[in-house]
Amino acid sequence: MPNGSKWYVVYRGHSPGLYPEYDLANKQLHYFSNGRRQGFPDEAAAPEAEAQRVSKCARHNHDLLLAIDTRVISLYTDRSRSKPDGQRGLPHLAGWGYLALERPTASTLNEQYDRVHCDPMDPEYHGAAHNSNNTGELTAIGDALTWIQLQPPSTSLSYEICSDSTYALDAIDLTDPPIPSSSNKALVHWCLEGLQAVRRRGHLLLFRKVRPTAPTNLSTLEGIITPTRLRSSAEEQIKAMISLRLSPLCL
Repeated sequence: MPNGSKWYVVYRGHSPGLYPEYDLANKQLHYFSNGRRQGFPDEAAAPEAEAQRVSKCARHNHDLLLAIDTRVISLYTDRSRSKPDGQRGLPHLAGWGYLALERPTASTLNEQYDRVHCDPMDPEYHGAAHNSNNTGELTAIGDALTWIQLQPPSTSLSYEICSDSTYALDAIDLTDPPIPSSSNKALVHWCLEGLQAVRRRGHLLLFRKVRPTAPTNLSTLEGIITPTRLRSSAEEQIKAMISLRLSPLCL
């Protein structure tokens, strides 16, 4: 949070909005899981950020209404990473994966798994500067968006990207337009380009925060991500959603 902040925007809390005092803003985060606020040094910057938050909430609630009674395709993303293994000659690795399932049958439409590519000369490089859980999750979301772009648009179809990463979802979907990322800028930019392309194609897309899965420690390059683990988590989430409708996340 910037030093000397005088105005605060609460993005997630008991009562999201614009606050002129730290104590008032901080109160909205008490006993609120994954609360999020941001401080601003002057009154001019804070209302602009609040307008972005309100714009995002309006889009989210509008898209929720459009998604009612559509055929839903859920893309579950996940990431993993390993520590270096000198005895086996394996470096520090990070991996990603996504699984596209149709609800409520959980039939598989597509799945992809790979490692994070950090070499700018690699054709699969998308901007990741290092191997981490965060770059793995962003890469998974970016590749899921790439797959959605390739699908024919339909007003009877909607997509949702389901991630357990608050970091990744905030980088891509916290405000409209997004707040510039302070880390992993190139990778986030690639994801945002994918998101814009999906919407230009006319696809209806939502993001959903899901329960985190157990962390994975990798021991081999081939084990970058475990399909069985991702499928099990996705099917569990789908079963929990069958009898529920998504409710607005913004107030």
